[in-house]
Formats: sequence, structure tokens, C-alpha cells
Amino acid sequence: MVGKIRFSYIIGGIAVLLFVGGYYGFLKKKKAKIINLQSQYDKLSADINKARAVARKRAMAERQFKIVTLQWNNALKMLPKSANIPDILSELTRVAGASGVKIVGFKPKKKKESRKYSELPIEIAVMGGYHSLARFFASVNNMERIINVKDLSLERDANTKKISAKFTAIAYFSKGGKVVKKK
Repeated sequence: MVGKIRFSYIIGGIAVLLFVGGYYGFLKKKKAKIINLQSQYDKLSADINKARAVARKRAMAERQFKIVTLQWNNALKMLPKSANIPDILSELTRVAGASGVKIVGFKPKKKKESRKYSELPIEIAVMGGYHSLARFFASVNNMERIINVKDLSLERDANTKKISAKFTAIAYFSKGGKVVKKK
């Protein structure tokens, strides 16, 4: 019986050795692989979070670019690249008609060059009632294109009881810049 007990101890000891050896041989390698894969997963998760943050910033930058593009194109309407006299005359005629004022004189002068923009002075004479003239000048002020009024002189006609106004309208136009088109 003593031999049988020792034999079972030997078998139990061998089993423990096989278990410990299997653990260190097989399970320890798997555990190291699991730890390695977990660190790779953590690194890739951090990279994905960074990429998502960049994507959010890109979308915000694209929105800001669209806003700036619209502002730039609106600025180009205010300060176009050419002094298109027929367009200026038709716009002033439209504004005068809407205000109840009649244009009686329109004489473009020689343009003046500046570093970034040019000025086109135009001598204009209009006739209408006091309130009509006020609406006309307010409408000129609200035009898309930048037009300043200088050297304004007013005279009242005793016969018609209307006011004639003579002034110099200065239309500005750009020397550079381009329209930005959507891609």
C-alpha cells in the first residue's frame, strides 16, 4: 500500500508539473498575445478618435470656407472689377424711377486710379420732390455697388415747386480679386 500511495503521489506530481508547464507554456503565451492585442486595440481606438476630431474640424472649416466665399462674392458685387457705365446708369435709372425722381443729366468723368481700386466720377442731375429725393439718395446708399455722393447742390424751381439736385456720384471698382466658385 505504501507503494501505491507513492505511485499516486508521483502521478499527482507529474500532473501538477504538466499543469504548471502547460500554464507557463501555453496560457502565458496566449496571455501575452492578449495583452499585445489589447494595446494595439487601445492605440487604434485613440487613432480613430483623433481622426473623428479631425473630421469634425474639417466639416467646420468647410462651413467657414463657404461663409467666407459668400462674403467675398458679395464684396465683389460691391466693388466689381470693371466700371460698367451702362450697368451703373441702368441701376441709377431703376432707383430713380422707384423713388419718383427723374434723371435729367448724366455725364461720366475721367476715372481716377488708386493703388487697390479706381474711382469713376459721374456728374448727375435729378429732379423731384423733397421726399422723393430723400428716397433716391437712400436707395443709392443701399445699392449693392458702392457709390458715394459728393458735391451735392440743391435748387428749388419756383414754377414746378420741385427740387433739382446736382451731385457727383463716385462709383468704385476693384483692380483685382476673383469670384470663388464652388468645387
